[in-house]
Amino acid sequence: MWWPKSIIPECNVDSCLFNVLLQFGKDGVNHTKGNATVVKKVKEKFDDLFCVAIIDKDRRDIDFIKDACEYIDCGGFDSYFKLFKRNGKPHYFIQIVPVIEEWIVKVSAELEIDLDETELGVSTIDDLMKLSKTTSSKNDVRFVSLFKRLVKVSEEKQYLPVIKLKKIILFLLDKNYQGDVNELKNV
Repeated sequence: MWWPKSIIPECNVDSCLFNVLLQFGKDGVNHTKGNATVVKKVKEKFDDLFCVAIIDKDRRDIDFIKDACEYIDCGGFDSYFKLFKRNGKPHYFIQIVPVIEEWIVKVSAELEIDLDETELGVSTIDDLMKLSKTTSSKNDVRFVSLFKRLVKVSEEKQYLPVIKLKKIILFLLDKNYQGDVNELKNV
């Protein structure tokens, strides 16, 4: 059995994205601030429980991911996200590549969505970062609107980076403790 609280994003705007992507509602995921805190929560509070942690690709690699997790090749999406499974535990880590703000800019551009013409009204990554770094970005209707649009346009255009990310998480939520890494590679 899973519940939305088994999804653990590391920043507010990530929480907003995954609430929209998975249609959980504004308080669905288990928001935890910072990569190190997410890792700590996974290790201490989830111990043998299933969970999917969502972290950004920071400048510095996380030793825990390198040392205690297996990389799972998801078919060429490494420039959008990477997937890892903790050895011997029902714990998965999705690493957004690059950091979430750059990911939003990249995905929006590839989907031909001009961020300046959205409710966010941002023209630079610095402007986007100012909005995304606030605690209110978790439920900010401007981000909700953008993420709904990203999902809709991704489905219309069969834009695989967003579709694949959603399919992987839904697969993990469906299989949770019985997830098979080889099966996961082909989702």
